[in-house]
Amino acid sequence: MTEMIGFGDLTPYRGGWCGNEVLGEGEFRVLSPEIRRQAQCATVAIGAHLKQAGYWGYFGLDFLLDQDTGALYLGELNPRITGATSLTSQAALDQDEVPLLRFHLLEWLGVEYVVDVAQFNQRWVRAEQITSWSQMIIEHTADTVEMVPQVPPTGVWRMASDSTVQFVRPASNLQALSNTAEAFFLRTIDAGHTPARGDCIGRLITRGRLMTDDYHLTERARAWIRGLRAHFVAPATAVAAD
Repeated sequence: MTEMIGFGDLTPYRGGWCGNEVLGEGEFRVLSPEIRRQAQCATVAIGAHLKQAGYWGYFGLDFLLDQDTGALYLGELNPRITGATSLTSQAALDQDEVPLLRFHLLEWLGVEYVVDVAQFNQRWVRAEQITSWSQMIIEHTADTVEMVPQVPPTGVWRMASDSTVQFVRPASNLQALSNTAEAFFLRTIDAGHTPARGDCIGRLITRGRLMTDDYHLTERARAWIRGLRAHFVAPATAVAAD
């Protein structure tokens, strides 16, 4: 998985997290098997220490990869369900695997179960037959604070050949996305709210990649952003008459 950071189309913050990609099999091999094994070893070691400290359940680690030297660094530890959970869960479900989130729930519900941890870990470090998914976190990037009287609905949206986007149907299951022309949009503000600069207004999840190999947004990504922002209708400007 890679992260989207600081894209001005999505966030007003230079270092702001604004999305992720799960890389499908055969796509953009910057995360080599050796890098994935290094990350896994570090994750298992940190997990063992968290267990000794009494932590229980799901957690996430962000690593930083120096592409000049190949060195891997720990970026941060998130001892909670993370913002990338929807993508990793969907990638698991596509392969009829159990998502990590389900193990988290089983632990907290006290359900007895058996799992081959070593096999589970090797399945994901090999990254075979994984399907590609992407998400974008869309924030209010303007300096103005205005009430939004109309907002786009949550559900499945489709992009037309002219790059305009239209609402198709309500849905909550990402499996409802049939191809890369469709996306699931989760609206995070309601009509009548006044988002401030940096407030999240929605999340988009779609099949396929939304970044190029040199870490720029694809034109498809930009079209989704433009199209959905156009459905957040701002107040009409009043015109004074003499």
